[in-house]
Amino acid sequence: MITHRGRVLLVRHTYGERDTWYIPGGRMHRSEAPLQTAAREMCEELGVEGLHWRELATWDMRLERIAVLVTTLHAELDDPSCLRLDPVELQEARWFSPDALPTPLGSEVRPLIALLAERPNS
Repeated sequence: MITHRGRVLLVRHTYGERDTWYIPGGRMHRSEAPLQTAAREMCEELGVEGLHWRELATWDMRLERIAVLVTTLHAELDDPSCLRLDPVELQEARWFSPDALPTPLGSEVRPLIALLAERPNS
């Protein structure tokens, strides 16, 4: 999860439920650590490098009816204008206040934002 001054970055994909907003992320490659995955995915999808990631939690959850193990990471982005979206993967990225989220949302968005609120400086 990427934030900037209290706002969270959400994205809409070019595939699947295109009108639904999600937290950017992706799947780990074999033998890849969660921090490496976050760095790679954010570079590929958003053109962002050099973020300082911290792990919030690893937990079982359901994403669109599929049980998965999710490692939740957080980084603060200093310059939100540096985003360069991959047009093959993402159609839109926008910043939202946690108390003014768009709809529809992916099933993971509210629980992950709540997790960040519970552990703001962990």
